[in-house]
Amino acid sequence: MHWCGIHQGTSRRAGTCLSDLACFLPSHEIVTWTIQGGDHGNFVYTLPELAARLGIPAPGGDLPEAVRTLAQPPTYRWGRTRQTKNPGSAPEMVVGPKALNSMRAQDLRTIEAHRGGFLKHGLEYPDGSIAYGRRKVLQMYAEFLHGTREIDQATALDHVRTMAANTQPPWPDAPTDPTPEALVRAVYAKRWTPNWKDILLCELLGITAEVARDIGTLVTIMPKEVKDEIYQARPTKAEEIRRRRAWLKDYLDKNPNPAGGGRWSGRKIRDLLSPLAPSPWWKNHTTANQDLNAIGYKTAGKHARRGK
Repeated sequence: MHWCGIHQGTSRRAGTCLSDLACFLPSHEIVTWTIQGGDHGNFVYTLPELAARLGIPAPGGDLPEAVRTLAQPPTYRWGRTRQTKNPGSAPEMVVGPKALNSMRAQDLRTIEAHRGGFLKHGLEYPDGSIAYGRRKVLQMYAEFLHGTREIDQATALDHVRTMAANTQPPWPDAPTDPTPEALVRAVYAKRWTPNWKDILLCELLGITAEVARDIGTLVTIMPKEVKDEIYQARPTKAEEIRRRRAWLKDYLDKNPNPAGGGRWSGRKIRDLLSPLAPSPWWKNHTTANQDLNAIGYKTAGKHARRGK
């Protein structure tokens, strides 16, 4: 339904009625109008119903709900967001893709180190997989670097040259092969990078479950079953809290007072113990205070437990 046409038609009809009423009122008063029901309450109506009631022509039909939702701008669906530098871009939504490309670039370097360099297309690695091809892997590497949005073209060229020199045999080695400069230039000339899927990357690079377990340090380029194994092996939140508090209690038993004197507090734990702990557990003093309360650390004198 053409809602703009309905509003215009309603305004014209209301303007005609109010112009007749305005002759009975002083010129300085503002005339307003409200559609009411029989009990003088506000009448709930829809624009199509109003158009049919007033006889306002409204060509066109209603869009499906899914289409209307997609037609709404992001600021309407998700609330007000900051302005973008380039129209059509969304810098507040690229954190995930940037991190993903960074991890994939690191995984590609890990695979390179594990295999001692990428082989020429068609050759076989010791694990039985067939090489995808040096040029294609180098182009993929350049795309990952470009996708991070943090590495410029000159730096990416240095990284690609290093990987190309480590291939077996070193690339390029044929007259028809492009130079690393041309390869990187072509990748950085594009505004967007391909949306690779992990399952396809594993197939192209020959990363099976056995190879991924053998490498042991991959983050994204690995089969789903290996990802599930890693996820199941991670400690739960409750287990991590118990581990954190056990470490804190053991440390405080061995070091009753912090360096410089005084007693331990949430802020001192955040500032002094976070760099020493196995993980950066205490990013704020509130979590540290909760841990102090949980392990029964008491303040000086007759004060009760912290936070009580």
